[in-house]
Amino acid sequence: ERIRPEIYCFIHDQVQEGALDLLGKSKVAELEFQIGQAVLSSCETKDELNDLIFPVLDMLNPKATKLKQSDPQRLQIAKLNQSAAAQAMKSSSFETASWYYRRATSLLPPDRWTKHYSLSLNMS
Repeated sequence: ERIRPEIYCFIHDQVQEGALDLLGKSKVAELEFQIGQAVLSSCETKDELNDLIFPVLDMLNPKATKLKQSDPQRLQIAKLNQSAAAQAMKSSSFETASWYYRRATSLLPPDRWTKHYSLSLNMS
């Protein structure tokens, strides 16, 4: 079904699920990661990013741990997780904040206290 000239949506959830099953889990994860990157790069202001941070991280996090430790995207996603955790703390969603802090920590290299001291300190 066409909503606007440039946007399509599935007419039914089962049609969407069938299409995703045809692609396979690894391809879906790769596409979600690419979509997350595109949405992230389209954010022009910090407020815009704050509004979208949770759905963007839902798309980026599953593949983030598979990135090499040296990949700069891994550090960027760790910082986004730290921002999401801080945002969750402000709204008193402590369990969610804890999850995002743990995710951010898992994305940092083993020597995070040496290379990323202030980021690590903010997450401890």
